[in-house]
Amino acid sequence: MIDRFGIAATAQASALTPDVIVQLGGEPVAMGWAPLAARARRFVIADQGWPDGDSTAEAVLIGDVTDALERIAQALPAPRLPSAFARAWGEADRAAADAMDAAITDHALAGPMAAEHDAVRAAIAAVPDGGQLVLGNSLPVRVADEIAAGGRDLRVITQRGAAGIDGLIAGAAGAAAGGVPTVLILGDVSFAHDIGALACARGLPLAIVVIDNRGGRIFDHLPVASVDLPAGAFERLWRTPTELDPVAAARAFGLAAATVRSPDELGAAISHGLAAGAIVVHVPVAPESAASVRSAAVAALAAPAPRQRSHA
Repeated sequence: MIDRFGIAATAQASALTPDVIVQLGGEPVAMGWAPLAARARRFVIADQGWPDGDSTAEAVLIGDVTDALERIAQALPAPRLPSAFARAWGEADRAAADAMDAAITDHALAGPMAAEHDAVRAAIAAVPDGGQLVLGNSLPVRVADEIAAGGRDLRVITQRGAAGIDGLIAGAAGAAAGGVPTVLILGDVSFAHDIGALACARGLPLAIVVIDNRGGRIFDHLPVASVDLPAGAFERLWRTPTELDPVAAARAFGLAAATVRSPDELGAAISHGLAAGAIVVHVPVAPESAASVRSAAVAALAAPAPRQRSHA
């Protein structure tokens, strides 16, 4: 839930800044990670590779992660839990979750699937207990991180291709090949990058949910969005909307397909697809909704608490 922590930290940085971060394995791609990591001493423990791409960690230990953590725990005094810091983070997380819920609800007033968060939440809710959730890169995994909630018996799978979005459909098909109901949530550009893998999906208990926000909207959250570019360059070179019809593409490969316009329709389509075989579910959403919902949540958290009126 680093992204939701990031939302809370954006609004309450001074109270929530950690002194030390112990990073296990590679760096998270969550948008909330960078501001947290920049304000603390960071130590990395990993079993392979060099998981400190910008070389900003104070130390990197490559070896047996479990053994390292056991030795660290033995060397430290027993903690008193929950600590004041842990309680502050718990309270901040609850406040951030409430702010996200309110922002999603406000955006839903513009239409039944106006918010990308609404679509991702509905898709996750439709994964049956014991099933598999495959999260695509770019925005889907970050949006899921912002609305994450526990209490479900799900196996969550992610993968990172050469360009971040390669091979997501093929990977999900491989995960579903064992017969476990599987829901893949990915964006329209990721879908286009692996469209040929639809041939692998026939007959599998796999629902492929295509969140269509008209291009790579992850770039709306990155510094390139504020660069002074020639007219149309940002849309053409970064967002790269595909103008592809996922329903037509799916049917060309012999798969069931549907376009849905509400969370209820999305849940029903996923359930039907998992029971009958693979299905592609096309979910058009408001293109800028992910950024708008996040901004609204941050603004709500940063706003001063209303003053209580005193009574004489």
